[in-house]
Amino acid sequence: MTKMNYPVIETDRLNLRLLTLEDREAVFRHFSEEEVTRYMDIPPCRDISEADEIIQFHIDDSG
Repeated sequence: MTKMNYPVIETDRLNLRLLTLEDREAVFRHFSEEEVTRYMDIPPCRDISEADEIIQFHIDDSG
């Protein structure tokens, strides 16, 4: 399967780019909030390594 190339889209208020492991702190802050994961099939993150797992899952996801 061919890997897709996505352009970075940036405005004054928005920056869309590929998720990387460098985003681990932001992903951890987001997914450690119980309100964020309330209706998801995952518990809130309790450790930064769980954020790494979430990121790696999305990096590996080809769908």
